[in-house]
Amino acid sequence: TPDDRLRAPDGAGDGGDDGSADDDAPTEATEPTAAGAGSVDEPLVVTVSHDGAERTYLLHAPPDAATSAPDATAASPEPAPLIVDLHGYTSGAAFQTALSGTPALVAAEGAVVVAPQGSGDLAYWNAVPHDGLPDDVGFVAAIIDDVGERVCIDLDRVHVLGFSNGAFLTSLVACELADRVASVATVAGLLDPAGCQPDRPVPVLAVHGTDDRYVSFDGPPNPALDALAWDEDSSAAFDGLPFDDVRVAAAAWAARNGCDDEPSSVALGPSVAATEWGGCTDGADVTLV
Repeated sequence: TPDDRLRAPDGAGDGGDDGSADDDAPTEATEPTAAGAGSVDEPLVVTVSHDGAERTYLLHAPPDAATSAPDATAASPEPAPLIVDLHGYTSGAAFQTALSGTPALVAAEGAVVVAPQGSGDLAYWNAVPHDGLPDDVGFVAAIIDDVGERVCIDLDRVHVLGFSNGAFLTSLVACELADRVASVATVAGLLDPAGCQPDRPVPVLAVHGTDDRYVSFDGPPNPALDALAWDEDSSAAFDGLPFDDVRVAAAAWAARNGCDDEPSSVALGPSVAATEWGGCTDGADVTLV
């Protein structure tokens, strides 16, 4: 991929289409399906109509996942947590799940995992957001609704995470869908979106490497972005993103969540530390690793 942070695990593809047949390729559905459609190894490709366009996402669900509308005579299903996993610029949904490993949570935690696909040949997210580009926050909301029609999910346990460009959108989702998400996590891309006024405090976990040259830890410039491929829409989507020192962005979220002014720092390893803001409203702590 063009971003050298995106190294696939052994055997993982890059999320692109090389035109070859793949016996393990995801299957497609456009209508709500029976329980168990989509798994760790064979996700379902789901198409939803949103904002005048056909959009897709990958659905990974436990094989015994209960449908959202069980038989009235059956025992009530156990609602599953939902994890929304947003890819980085150009990398795509399939690559993101291979990179993040979130489908493993299907078996380990009984979670439902979805990986939305961005727009365009150079898949991107409209995270400023700009008029004239896709409404990606609305797309995430539409996916939550659509998944809820397919399997029984716990709407109080919807968690959104994103990498890089996906982290930018995750930051915006925390602002605009705070009433629908329980927490957010970002890798290489926590932002403090302009005019952000969430309906409720949202817990935030941000992970960011100090040597990142695509989204610099200390804020602009982001020199490696110039080496990536761009087209008119993807370039427009990045125009005006509120890049800043990630510590400043995390502190802004801590202030927004009513956390203590002074964070604590905890060493997690020889070169890894966590900065933690506690005392937050409703326990919506903010952590920067």
